[in-house]
Amino acid sequence: MHILRPGKRPPLVGVGSLFWFEVPLALGNITAPHETEQRVIVASSPRRVLLVHDVELNRVLIADMLRAYGHVVAVAENGQEAVVLAAREAFDVVLMDVQMPVMDGVEATCQIRRLPQPAGAVPVLALSASVIPEERDRCLTAGLSGTLTKPVDWPQLFAALAKYGPTGDSAVPDKATEKSGTNPPVQEHVPAMVAAIPSTDSPLDDAVFDRLQNFHGGSGDLAARLAEIFMRDTARRLEELQDAVRRADAPAVAQIAHAIKGSAANLGARIMLQICVSLEASAKAGDLGSAPERVNALQHEFTRVSDALAMKLTMP
Repeated sequence: MHILRPGKRPPLVGVGSLFWFEVPLALGNITAPHETEQRVIVASSPRRVLLVHDVELNRVLIADMLRAYGHVVAVAENGQEAVVLAAREAFDVVLMDVQMPVMDGVEATCQIRRLPQPAGAVPVLALSASVIPEERDRCLTAGLSGTLTKPVDWPQLFAALAKYGPTGDSAVPDKATEKSGTNPPVQEHVPAMVAAIPSTDSPLDDAVFDRLQNFHGGSGDLAARLAEIFMRDTARRLEELQDAVRRADAPAVAQIAHAIKGSAANLGARIMLQICVSLEASAKAGDLGSAPERVNALQHEFTRVSDALAMKLTMP
């Protein structure tokens, strides 16, 4: 089999056209980053970071990782809270989720840019699951300093943090804190299109969850804490989702599915993740015809994931 890469076009035989593309795919059993590639996490002197995200699980995961590397982290649940904190405290960088209720990341950045200096000049990095040029351009036009992908690419995130604040940056092997000696959790890319997965498949990706269990950051047992947050937060969001479907509120359905999707990805709840991807896409297109069926499937998978998490956390 020949692998075709841009700029490496072989001679054409006969008449026809040649097409190629490259797709980043997550492997079913991913090994530690340092075992497969020379990626590094850029270490820097401590930064004061404002983390803005509406999903508690994501706030805890990102904040715990940053604190494990010595950074000082303040958190806000929406853009409105972020503007208040940015006006009151000095930060080296703001990590800003784009899609949030109350006030989204783009509007929050616009308001931060109107603050008196130096608060109005703080670097703001967008956390966005969308990497399409239109979304990136919208963020940059609003005054965002750059965009970072979700789920979080840890080397990318730490390299971005090293660009701002005090000097003294250095490159170190991709690892977690010295006290733990374990690799940071590796998050998988959310597929752009998904196919149905039989309900008999395992509800959890063991590779993703095992990395969480092996990482011991500033908050101790991170996996157990994230599992507790996931079960509590998702149960509430599922009730909100059912209500939004009954009201035929497509924007609300898309927003709630988006929130559950991020939490599911971080815990390795792969079937829940795929249902949410499909539900969010349909709701954004204004199509709620299959929403009740998908919400029922999501509820079923949530029960299976909760049982699987309980079993994993009680295993010796």
